[in-house]
Amino acid sequence: SRRELQDSSQGRVAQARCHKTDRYERKVCRVSIDGHDISLLQLSSGMAWMFRRYARELSPATRQSYDAAETEARQNRRGLWSDPNPQPPWDWRTEHASKPQARP
Repeated sequence: SRRELQDSSQGRVAQARCHKTDRYERKVCRVSIDGHDISLLQLSSGMAWMFRRYARELSPATRQSYDAAETEARQNRRGLWSDPNPQPPWDWRTEHASKPQARP
């Protein structure tokens, strides 16, 4: 996912429209490159999951386009959807956060 994002954006100008600050004081933004919604591109290529917990914060049109992009990527087994059992990132983070880190 990171590589796909880097390849699609390297050397280009991104525009971030930040609409809120989360509970950790991080800006939450919509990012576009050359007028294209980078989240939609990531969903379409199967490089991202739609985080439905926050879907209500999106406009109905954006929510619908994100959902359709993820559904199409799933149906066409693009990106992470080519794996028979893809692991949602929120599950991965929970699983790895609870494990103590080995010290070198």
